[in-house]
Amino acid sequence: MSFTNAYRGIKKIFAAELMILIATLATYAISGLNATSPGKYVEVFGIVGIAAGVLLIIAFILNLVGLIQARKDESNFTVALVLTLISIALTAVVTALPDNKLLADYGDPASNLLRLLTAFFVIQGVIAIARKLGKKNMVSRGKNIITLVVGIWFVVIALEVVLTILGSNETLTTIAGIIGIAALVALVIVYFLYLSYLGKAKTMLEK
Repeated sequence: MSFTNAYRGIKKIFAAELMILIATLATYAISGLNATSPGKYVEVFGIVGIAAGVLLIIAFILNLVGLIQARKDESNFTVALVLTLISIALTAVVTALPDNKLLADYGDPASNLLRLLTAFFVIQGVIAIARKLGKKNMVSRGKNIITLVVGIWFVVIALEVVLTILGSNETLTTIAGIIGIAALVALVIVYFLYLSYLGKAKTMLEK
């Protein structure tokens, strides 16, 4: 049984998620440096910021193409594609309405929830293919990854909501900063778990 479309699609999704991780870490790094050394290294910050933006655009295109390809072999990828399109629409609305307090405060948690659901259905897609191929180890690993990813990502979303609430209180800025770092660390862990499973999915399908 061949899953050529899924293999090509997952390769692109893997590359896209890796780019998103790199761009996210670079953005947080320059934001942190700018906070500690305001006014310094302005040109470097600008170059890194532009590079991260370009990387995110490439990742966005790769992810869409990957999901479109993979959906030809497994229906879970279709759900992931629809969720991705909804996420894009949400981002466009938030960008178009910057003065809307509700969107400004809860746009990120909502976006992260959509990303979580997208990752969930991508992993479910891989599990379904693994089951058809008789790869029991990938099925059980996928279920474990889903549990970890969903659990940690919900922690990230909860931290972001708390961060939004604390953000309006200037006396709690230190706590807010610690929570922000905790959310970033948790998100990086999620990405590594997700990428590791996608990497194994590529290996499974190329054989």
